[in-house]
Amino acid sequence: MAISKEDIANSYPLPAYNYRVDIGSESYGFAKVTGLSLQYDTVTYRHGLSSLEGTHHLVGILQPVNISLQRGVVRSGSVLLEWISKTPMKQDITVHLCNEQGEPLVSWWVQNAIPTSYEAGDFDVNTQDVAIETLSLISDNMRITYHTSGQRGGARSNIFQIN
Repeated sequence: MAISKEDIANSYPLPAYNYRVDIGSESYGFAKVTGLSLQYDTVTYRHGLSSLEGTHHLVGILQPVNISLQRGVVRSGSVLLEWISKTPMKQDITVHLCNEQGEPLVSWWVQNAIPTSYEAGDFDVNTQDVAIETLSLISDNMRITYHTSGQRGGARSNIFQIN
């Protein structure tokens, strides 16, 4: 049985370097995006017969999504510093993992993200690294969409959803 090029392309892992980030309706480039994860607290439950049956683990509350956006410092100013310096507004952030043509293949939509901290990078005379600024954000909702298959999933208001 021969494997088609399309089957190979659909089963091959996507490179992590070809992405773009939308904040509201504007697109920006970032050096690094971290924290796109869904994680639940677990509750350990022991009842009266736990000596016979052992403990039980239950799914608890969804933890907030804590993401960080890292970007090189540029002469023209900082959109990250501007966002946290004003009264921090909630904004939607979408991270698109793209193909070679720049079309989104997978998207992580973080809804109503609020900036929680801004950090200027380290300055060291012994390196030739670029200056990096980091904005940390928190959100309660994240949705993930695979554009080619139509698969969707994510969490909202502590309810896991798969469409």
